[in-house]
Parts: sequence; C-alpha cells; structure tokens
Amino acid sequence: MKHLERTDFGGELILLLDYDGTLTPIKRKPELAILSDELRRILKKLSHAYDMAIVSGRSVVELMSLVDIPGIWYAGNHGFEIVRGEKRWTEPRAAAFKLKMNGVAAKLSGLKSIPGVIIEDKGLTLSVHYRCVQTKEVDKVKAAFGEAIEGEEIRITEGKKVLEVRPPFDWDKGKAVEWILKEMGWDHERVVYLGDDRTDEDAFCTVNKLHGISVIVSDKPSNTCASHFLKGPKEVERILVSLLQ
Repeated sequence: MKHLERTDFGGELILLLDYDGTLTPIKRKPELAILSDELRRILKKLSHAYDMAIVSGRSVVELMSLVDIPGIWYAGNHGFEIVRGEKRWTEPRAAAFKLKMNGVAAKLSGLKSIPGVIIEDKGLTLSVHYRCVQTKEVDKVKAAFGEAIEGEEIRITEGKKVLEVRPPFDWDKGKAVEWILKEMGWDHERVVYLGDDRTDEDAFCTVNKLHGISVIVSDKPSNTCASHFLKGPKEVERILVSLLQ
C-alpha cells in the first residue's frame, strides 16, 4: 500500500467518496460532522469535470442535505438507497424489510438509558454509537446490544465505535458501487474510491477488481484491501484540490 499522490491519477476519473471520516473528521456526535463551505465548493467544481458519487452509511435524505451538490449520485444506508436527481432506487428486499427494522429499533431503544449512547434510526438501517460512552461502560453497551438483538435475522457490522444493524441481504457498498457505475455507463474510466472504515472494504475490493484506486483514509492503515492511503480528511481535501489544477 502506498500514499496517494496526484501523480497516481491520469485520464478520465470517476470519484466515489465516503462522508464521515473522509470528507469530514469523525465527531463525537454525528450531527457535528458538517462539510465545510470550502470543500463543498471544491466538490462542486469537480462534479463538473468528473462523474461523482457520495457513498455513506447515513440515510440518503440526510446525506443529500449535508452535501447539497446537485447532479451527483448519493448512496445512503450503505448503498441500500441511491438517488441522483429525480432517479430514486431502493434495494427491493431492504424496502420490504423496513417493518422488521422498525421492530429491531424498538428493541434497541432501551440502550438510550446508558449515558452517551446515540441511536440513529435511518429507516433501512440503524446505528448504535458509543463514542460518547465512558470506557468502563462500553462492554455494558455491547452486552445490552447483543441481548436486545438475540434471535433477530439481521446483519451486524462494527465500525469506529459504532454498531451497524442492516437487513440480512447480500448487499453492501461494493455492490452499490457496481450498480452506480452501470447506471453511469462506466466505460473503463479510472474509478477512485475513498473511505475510512470497515464498511468501505467491500467497495475497496470492488474497485480493485476494476483496476481502480482504492484509498483508505487513516493515519495507521492496517488489515485493509485498499491499494493506497491518505492520513486524514485534510489530505483528502489536498488531493481533491490537486485535481482542479
């Protein structure tokens, strides 16, 4: 794995970007991760030169509100819902599973009694954040989480101090990337994907198969299939600026 430099790019590109931890630093509370006006300006300019998608675990409605750039693709809920302009798509099995997810959310609501726990109910998926929980209480959170979901047919993944609950279907950011590229009419342009967490690994693997550039945003990258790395959102911004030059 090598550090990503401007010289690694060439020719036509398709830019696929995660949000939290990639375009913005990870914050103690999700609502504090706000895209800077400067970075929005940069992304807007880039969207006129390259096909672009923002791929995130956030709901697509929230993602569109946070980024607020017309004409680009937005994939929310780890790719279970995808929007571009008037085109809106939801993975059919996940849409049918929504009522079940509502029941899981109700079971997990009791975790809010543990100080610092934040539950994001995003309709198709759900996140339990414990970044604000005291270290000595983290095991209690995980135990309560496990007890609440015992016997449920759902998929659980763990990220940076967050437990993700998803429908139990074979769908992830990697498959969402494939879907978006097909809709874009991908014709072997260089695909670049930037992400910072375990949920981005599926996308990294997909991009690698397409001989693209997969970039993990981490100052200590390890156990990843990404081909390149950047140390943090500041370096991401630097690279994006270089694409305008």
